[in-house]
Amino acid sequence: MFFATHNLGSDSTFHQRLMASYDASSDTPSKVHGRNVWMADRMREHGVVVSPESVRKWFAGLTQPRGDTMVALAQALGVSAEWLETGVVPAAKPAPSSRTDPSSPDPADIERLFDTDDILWDDEPSQDPEAVHQETVAAGYVAARLMFAGAGVQVARDRVLFSVDGKAREVAVVLLHKVVDRPGAWVGRLPADRSGFPPIEKPFDLMMLVLPRGPARPMLYAMIAKAAHFIGEPHAPFTVIQGGKSEWPTLTIPLISGKDAEMNPIADFSKIVSPRPPL
Repeated sequence: MFFATHNLGSDSTFHQRLMASYDASSDTPSKVHGRNVWMADRMREHGVVVSPESVRKWFAGLTQPRGDTMVALAQALGVSAEWLETGVVPAAKPAPSSRTDPSSPDPADIERLFDTDDILWDDEPSQDPEAVHQETVAAGYVAARLMFAGAGVQVARDRVLFSVDGKAREVAVVLLHKVVDRPGAWVGRLPADRSGFPPIEKPFDLMMLVLPRGPARPMLYAMIAKAAHFIGEPHAPFTVIQGGKSEWPTLTIPLISGKDAEMNPIADFSKIVSPRPPL
């Protein structure tokens, strides 16, 4: 598991956990390109104002934030505040066992799962033993990364069920298709197209992209499940294309408002499952 691999238990220091969180995050800049300013700006988005100098002291191991500042720092990094402060991994919370109407207007107020019976599976799964091994191990890292972000995780075969703060977080997600095996080498594994760099289009209600820290190389997985209607226009296609302003592909989600939301699919997965994707 992610935690055992990195020895980030209660015997680790805040500085070690902070550095590991920063390095594990998929959208943080390098240490020499504005790390302190970036972190201060990100924390401001979570309602706490700190100076880049304060951030510098945290990374230097000189000081440690407390209270709301610690919570905002954890949110900015996409990790659990409890784990970041104490090193104690949040206890896994069982996912809800009953299903309710996925079109409910108040999904944040209820516990539920989403039907995954209509998921389309790759009809030509890899038969390469090494590829199967890599994907199996990486699936475990997906679950670990969700727990690392403060989500209680339950793994049942190919499904990763998770809840945050005791509530179902939009999802009974299903590992669908590996769409990339390393940065810069994009591989289509959908039945309609198994190579090259074309956009990937598939009807969706909710789509998640997670970049697990696999044992050999980073692997990006697309995970899809039915979700609440406010995520986007139900059954509208999403596209993932390479290029644009970022070196990473751009995820475009059609919204009910008629606008398209573009985001970096390598970024924190919480941006994708939030009720209102950023425009």
